[in-house]
Amino acid sequence: MTRYVSASNRGDVDALMELYAEDAVLLPPDHEPIEGREAIGEFWREGTDQGLEVTTLHVDTDGKLAYIVGTYKLPATEDEPADSGKYVMCMKRQADGSWKLTADIWNTSEQSDSNDSPDVTAPQTVSLAPAPRADGRIRASAPNAAGRGGPRSSEPPA
Repeated sequence: MTRYVSASNRGDVDALMELYAEDAVLLPPDHEPIEGREAIGEFWREGTDQGLEVTTLHVDTDGKLAYIVGTYKLPATEDEPADSGKYVMCMKRQADGSWKLTADIWNTSEQSDSNDSPDVTAPQTVSLAPAPRADGRIRASAPNAAGRGGPRSSEPPA
């Protein structure tokens, strides 16, 4: 993370690009996915964020794969308000032993002042549970070809 933050704060796109795998994907907010190191470099050439600060909340590795979860803060600039949010970075160990980013996603935690945003005041609960049958039992899986049962159904197959 130190190299990422340092490269971003210096505006060093080449150093930033070197942190990504050739087939990496960048998932910026309000933007289509950007695939490949070169395309990611073009995205960063449009501007990097000076003053970036990150806090790592969780790091986990398992063999050749790793991920980092954290938060970020950006100060206000003449063109942009201050921003803070969350990020997840996935990495893969390369043949030479180095770690390269394979996926990089972040999103803001700031509330929008836009009137286009829905007014959400309370969490909504949506049930995905199957409806009870007439006999009171709940079917826990799709029926088999005979129209009865399933792998977790309480009704035996025909």
